[in-house]
Amino acid sequence: IYRAEKGDPEAQNDLGCCYYDGSDGFPQDYYLAYSWLSKAVEHGCLSGLVLIGECYYYGYGVEQNYSKAVKMYLRGTEIGDMECMDNLAYCYSKGIGVNRDAKRAAELYETAAKLGFPKAQYSLGLCYLHGDGVPADVRLAVDWISQSARNKCPEALNHMAKRFYCGDGVPMD
Repeated sequence: IYRAEKGDPEAQNDLGCCYYDGSDGFPQDYYLAYSWLSKAVEHGCLSGLVLIGECYYYGYGVEQNYSKAVKMYLRGTEIGDMECMDNLAYCYSKGIGVNRDAKRAAELYETAAKLGFPKAQYSLGLCYLHGDGVPADVRLAVDWISQSARNKCPEALNHMAKRFYCGDGVPMD
């Protein structure tokens, strides 16, 4: 707390994360999380952008504002934050805080997926499965969802288990 109060951006970010999660002996307090994370970002520590975006997205500690959430996710995407990319892609896929743009969503999912983000790998697989923003391609869908499952994404593991059980796009097992 001392370092955060003295203006250390990394300490401010860490403290914001502790309040966001309710971890390391700190109570979960979204208002304090938002406050500390915002200070960290103001002082140049940008790793809290995704959590600030989530505060705006869900209305945690601030008034819910999808447009501001998108701005935070976009800022994080610009510095290569994979979770921000994934969240921004979701916003584009559903038209939350931005106009719906399935192609842009798939592009963002693909960028994060290629960087190794399991949730984006799964979402990109679903885009290929349903032809949402990309041409439908079951083989590519299964490839991306399988990659996500290998990276321990729970949704992908469940999805692939069902495919193996039914022999849908993969050998029945």
